[in-house]
Amino acid sequence: MNSCSKLDYIPCDLVTDILSKLPSKSLLRFKTTCKTWYSLISDTVFINLHSKQASQNPKILFSTTGFQIQILDYENTSFDDSCLSGPVNVPEKLCASHTEIIGSSCGLVCVAIYHCRLGCSGTDWLGESNCFGKTFYIWNPSTRECRKIPNLYMNSNIQYLGMIHGFGYDLVTNDFKLVISTDTFTYNVFSLKANSWKTIACPLGSEYYYHCNLESWTSPATVINGIFHWVVGTHPSNCEILTLDVANESFEKLQLPFNLSLQSKSIASLFEHRGFLCVCFSKLGAGSKDEIWMKKEDGGRMHLLTVKNPFYVFSGMPVLCVSRRNEVVLHNYQEFGRYRREYNKLDEISIQTDVYGAVLYVETLVSPNTEDGQQMLSDFSDN
Repeated sequence: MNSCSKLDYIPCDLVTDILSKLPSKSLLRFKTTCKTWYSLISDTVFINLHSKQASQNPKILFSTTGFQIQILDYENTSFDDSCLSGPVNVPEKLCASHTEIIGSSCGLVCVAIYHCRLGCSGTDWLGESNCFGKTFYIWNPSTRECRKIPNLYMNSNIQYLGMIHGFGYDLVTNDFKLVISTDTFTYNVFSLKANSWKTIACPLGSEYYYHCNLESWTSPATVINGIFHWVVGTHPSNCEILTLDVANESFEKLQLPFNLSLQSKSIASLFEHRGFLCVCFSKLGAGSKDEIWMKKEDGGRMHLLTVKNPFYVFSGMPVLCVSRRNEVVLHNYQEFGRYRREYNKLDEISIQTDVYGAVLYVETLVSPNTEDGQQMLSDFSDN
């Protein structure tokens, strides 16, 4: 009698509920237990249920110099090196000179792989010269499944990844989308379901440009309900939020809840909290302060937090999230911080090397491969 048949007296619904609360790595092992569990754990309905359970316990996934992928449990009360785990095992095809995490959604992570190509000439698909190449992959760190995205050929002299970019789940079309733009007029959208790129013209392009003081913090999109959000510069010198609804391919502009000038020593960053868009405003220098605003369902806004401190509590670090204990979690190129308001204290974890991307991540069984249909989560939005 195998282990599954011993549990025949337990109602199937109860077995499903128990298994859905287990880590992905455990479920991958249990798939080999018997045909019944293999079928259950492979079923799309179960994968959806497990994904919803996993979404309640997100962590931070980030990459560093030398292609090290690590995970930070920011809910851990200690917030020190014991919160770090990794390096995460990655498929050999993802190993390269430099890897940047573009975004994460439902357990899938989009990464840009930078690599040297011996004997190459001319420019690569983003217009970069000589031997420096870049390829996008969609990867599930839990299952180690990996999928290469078809190359996007563009005529551009830009040296780095697109001026603005992002990766997220479009619940309207039940699809994962990658957005890359190297100018203010043209946005290239990759559909995982269709396995193809599409170019969308932005009618607001003439109104926007990008500024180096903002680009490093605001380039990755904050994606909420299939809508991509970026902070962009506007003529002549101010900033706004630019949105792209990838389902209906429409653009919109939103006003920031405060005045931000490109000439000021200030930084704005976006993040998601409880399904709503939040804006963090950091004013540096004399009279420094940090503010966090949330966009409400009715289109209004709610002021969540103000910190005034001459020692720069946030120090211009973009906010990643807010913990269950209402602690603000931030990061910069070489460290992560967690601000405890009741003590007016910022706890920090030094990474000792450059961080090339930090995203919220949950462990799921969602597959990046369309042929088995497992990556489509038609009811994931019911969280």
